Amino acid sequence: MYARFLDSDFVGTDSLPAIQASQVHSWSDFFGLWHEPLMAGTDFVLSQAVFYRPIASLSFAADYALWGTNPVGYHVTNILLQLAATVLAYYLLRELHLSWPAALAGAALLGFHPTMVTAVPVIARRYDALSAALLFASLALLLRRHTVWSLVVLAASLLAKESAFAAIPLLPLVLYAAWHTPEASSRPSLAAYVRSTAPFVVVGVVVFALRYAVLGTLGGHASVDIFTTNFEEYRVMLDRYVLFVFWPFRAWYPEHTAGWLALVLAAVVLLGLILARTDVTTRVRTAVGLAWTVGFGAFFIGLRHIAGPWYMYYPLLGMALAVGAAADGMWRTLHRRVPTEVLATAGLGALALLYTVGSLVTSPLVQPWAQWHQAGLVMREYLAGIQACTDRIPDGVAVTLWNSPALYDDGSDESALLAATMIEGFTYDAYVHLIHPDQHFNLFIGQPQTYHSAPSDLQLSCDWAGPDRRRVIATSASLPAPRFPSD
Repeated sequence: MYARFLDSDFVGTDSLPAIQASQVHSWSDFFGLWHEPLMAGTDFVLSQAVFYRPIASLSFAADYALWGTNPVGYHVTNILLQLAATVLAYYLLRELHLSWPAALAGAALLGFHPTMVTAVPVIARRYDALSAALLFASLALLLRRHTVWSLVVLAASLLAKESAFAAIPLLPLVLYAAWHTPEASSRPSLAAYVRSTAPFVVVGVVVFALRYAVLGTLGGHASVDIFTTNFEEYRVMLDRYVLFVFWPFRAWYPEHTAGWLALVLAAVVLLGLILARTDVTTRVRTAVGLAWTVGFGAFFIGLRHIAGPWYMYYPLLGMALAVGAAADGMWRTLHRRVPTEVLATAGLGALALLYTVGSLVTSPLVQPWAQWHQAGLVMREYLAGIQACTDRIPDGVAVTLWNSPALYDDGSDESALLAATMIEGFTYDAYVHLIHPDQHFNLFIGQPQTYHSAPSDLQLSCDWAGPDRRRVIATSASLPAPRFPSD
């Protein structure tokens, strides 16, 4: 299913910089990934964000060693990571005592949720899939009592992407769901929770200290100051988080935040009334799943850390647990035949079914999401033009791109969700360094465009504007004529 996106090329402004900055040609390069920020040496660090993700960088280094500048191999890795996250979510849900059909339904929800189609086709958005897969593996190992391996894998998850830090304070929820079973003769004490979570807190502190030592700061996006209070930004982040989690139902949202917030609160009250009348096992597992989703939302919103819907791997695990718990609850209640429980569990099951069906109907299982194909066509044409126009030209030449694709947006809601960014200055710089590693050019972008389709008449040409000035020009009936400085 995700294989149809193998032709999305290097879409994503930070895909090429991530690859170019992660090359390993020597031991010095290898160790550099561990003591430098993500994409060190590129303009991404100066203009966009400062992150520390050496495990993810190693994945790019391995891909480059195998595939060079062939994007298909990187996309294969992304698909394998998506598969790993989905399978590991299934095993984690099984460790949380869901039946295999319920765990399968929950894992399918996570693996095929429409927000996942914003991540898999973009090479540089693998951070979340990699970190989430490692996190799910760590939690499953913890519940199997393989504590040492669980700690090692958690550290790897934290070093793949910092979003996994939010899971550490939520660990007691996972343990509660795992330990709270009808067969349990006694309930674990508070000390048992402390003993089980303390080593994970220590690992989190060590990784955080390492991260701070390398970055010299907390890191994050350049435009975000987490130490200032900005309620408007919190509101926007809350809007985005709810939109992403409940994307299939966006048409039902009231226009203003207050309206849909009232709708969500009414849904919470209704859900609370339903859960109060379900059996204890269903109530606990559903509540834990929803609390996990809310907990990650609080983390993302509090730190203003939601760049896009590709962050949803982590919170969707909670939705997967809630959906699976509702399915199991319905099956158990049918055999118990307690009228109030039957009615309550039927209502909970109906909500879970609505959410699951709505998610799958809007997923790539059903929808084509052809925007990635179109964006990939544009990106491939433009990168081929850059290579053709920069081959065999002398060092020091200024090369300017005209009508370069900054973003693909066909005007649909789906396109807005995908956020198919394409070429910025640091993207251009990284690509030229990859194809001409021993040469140096002065690179500029003139007249960047938002592409609304892949023009059938798109032509890439190049000319000399002077002895040391080269131009790469995209022309099409749908693009404006280039306005060169001399015009």
